[in-house]
Amino acid sequence: MADVLASLQAKCLALEEARDCLQSNYRFVNLPGIRLLIEWLEDNGHAGVAKEIGRHDKASQSEFATEKFNELSDEEQDEARTWILNKLEEALAEAKKEVERFVTGGAATAQRKPIGLDDVFLTDHWKDALKNPHRLLSSTGSHWEYQYDNAFKERLAEVFSKNLDSYSKGHSDKSSRALTLVCAGPGSGKSRTLT
Repeated sequence: MADVLASLQAKCLALEEARDCLQSNYRFVNLPGIRLLIEWLEDNGHAGVAKEIGRHDKASQSEFATEKFNELSDEEQDEARTWILNKLEEALAEAKKEVERFVTGGAATAQRKPIGLDDVFLTDHWKDALKNPHRLLSSTGSHWEYQYDNAFKERLAEVFSKNLDSYSKGHSDKSSRALTLVCAGPGSGKSRTLT
């Protein structure tokens, strides 16, 4: 429970930092502010700039986002800044309520939602890769018939089916997940078994 509380408090601090830096010196210093700037840019005809910001690594993203923000017209800067600050204030108020609910009522009353792709800042390339995964092996020989013990093949299928069923139902528990460990010599199909 302490880690949940620490996570909620860290979220509050990140939102406060984003708000304070944007208010005081028009800088985008962390992920919440940068994500909102990207959202505003996409909604206001600057999708190309938003993609450019999204492609930068974390180390240079803050500086690049601030630079691109400063290239906007004064009117657009004011509009974006006001919109982003309002969104940060809303998110901060909700995060503080969440901390309060957690502290006063414990973990049972704190709203927990599963983390999805929208909660994690990823470039479009990685979002597409996660939504539309491709096979690890796609070269010659990637389609092969498992040639060893059929009972083992059936057991693997059963375990993986249970894992998929649990995942589909939203059950996230260590007892419902398969831990796959493949030990074998070279050329025995370890990678192919896992794909």
